[in-house]
Amino acid sequence: MWRLSENNQQFIKRSMMSKTVSCAENNMALVSMRTRRSVPPALLSQPAPDHHELMGILNVASRVPDHGMLIPWRFVLVQGEQTEELLQAFLDHHKREEEDPALIKAMRSRLTKWMVGPPLIVFLIWRHTRTDDFPELDQLLSAGAVATSFLHAVHASGYASIWLTGWPCLSNAGAEIFQLEDNERLIGLFPVGTAIKRPAERARPDINSLVSNWRS
Repeated sequence: MWRLSENNQQFIKRSMMSKTVSCAENNMALVSMRTRRSVPPALLSQPAPDHHELMGILNVASRVPDHGMLIPWRFVLVQGEQTEELLQAFLDHHKREEEDPALIKAMRSRLTKWMVGPPLIVFLIWRHTRTDDFPELDQLLSAGAVATSFLHAVHASGYASIWLTGWPCLSNAGAEIFQLEDNERLIGLFPVGTAIKRPAERARPDINSLVSNWRS
């Protein structure tokens, strides 16, 4: 049975006690979802989820709509000494693509911040099954749902993460480094760890301005 971590239970209880809330709001799962924050890699440290916790998180992340039950995603885990090796592989690939020393330096700084420090990085691979019955868009959205569910499951387990894309996903670097098949694409990397500081809350959309009734 999926349960919130003790740390998050305490945080959520404090959130619920801070103001009067409705029955729907006074639901630990919903409060966990409302309090999730993307945490920058620089604020992620040990510990990371252990193997048992991580498998539970990935199981929760995989409970998403999946038209045709094609399972159009998979995960690649990188941690420990592998992180430095993988970082160097990305940097070498970028250096072959880019000639501008300033851009090479900037990418080195960015990828180092993303990958050095967090104790675990989860890479999400989208794998498209070519079929007339189940549209490509459905399969991509299913993989995107996995990404969102992963972030919520990490938060509910007492850890933190962030969904990063950028050059590693937009170039063919991921395909080369991870030896992806022709129907596969890297769509996200997720540094995971324990937040050493909770980021300040950011502005959220005004839902009322985003909702309308048809023919209203």
